[in-house]
Amino acid sequence: MADIDTIAIAPLFGPPSPARDQADSRIMAAASGIGFMAIRDFPGDDWLTPQNRARLLAIFSLPEAEKQKLLRWNFDRTKQNVYRGWFPLQPGAVSYKEGIDIGPDIA
Repeated sequence: MADIDTIAIAPLFGPPSPARDQADSRIMAAASGIGFMAIRDFPGDDWLTPQNRARLLAIFSLPEAEKQKLLRWNFDRTKQNVYRGWFPLQPGAVSYKEGIDIGPDIA
């Protein structure tokens, strides 16, 4: 089993440098290899304290009825949010995950 690489991405936000080239190469290798990576050193990530992380993850503890209110359009055709919102576990799907897509709908 391959390990998931943890990549420091701060150099990507700076000027051209060997560190930026290395981060870029590691991302390409992870994306074209096992398809996963963990990132660290994202500029501005100091807000992600243990308390804020717990607040973000609390969505997974919501009752199912509350999560249903957040569903994306492709899971509930009465919703208008096509690209953002909750996506539930889909047993049998290749990608076994649940979560929420957040941010503005730009399409």
